[in-house]
Amino acid sequence: MAEIYGRRGDTSGEIIVHQELVNLPNEWIIYSQPKIITDSGNRHPDYVILHPELGMIVLEIKDWVEIIDQSDDRAQVRRKKDKIIEWQTSPVKQAMNHCFIISDELKKFPDLLGNKGELLVTWRYAGILPNLPMYLGFKDLVQRMRRYNHSYAIHKIE
Repeated sequence: MAEIYGRRGDTSGEIIVHQELVNLPNEWIIYSQPKIITDSGNRHPDYVILHPELGMIVLEIKDWVEIIDQSDDRAQVRRKKDKIIEWQTSPVKQAMNHCFIISDELKKFPDLLGNKGELLVTWRYAGILPNLPMYLGFKDLVQRMRRYNHSYAIHKIE
């Protein structure tokens, strides 16, 4: 079983994803609700996951039950808990921003840099919407990450 550090999130979506992550093999190291402390402020991604093959994966989980409209990096959504319709930032964009911040912090450690100063840690990100009907689960996301190095939800440093 995967090692999970930190507390489980409280929303129904975070609980669904947490139950999936618990059952991953033991090569997965999972930080649930970590606090990322930086010079520019603190960040709170839902999950930061480490895997020997896939590197670092940052997940943002949302309890959206309906996407009504969307723009480039925002969506008008209905949440499960209160059914209120509002515009929110894309969880993919949030996870991506967390990755940029974490990678900037990791670059402060010379042992994690290659000869050209590039970060040797591969990172990816995804927004997960487990309450929408098309949600296939974290294992499907991992299969896609292994198959494709780039997409709107996944990023790999070359």
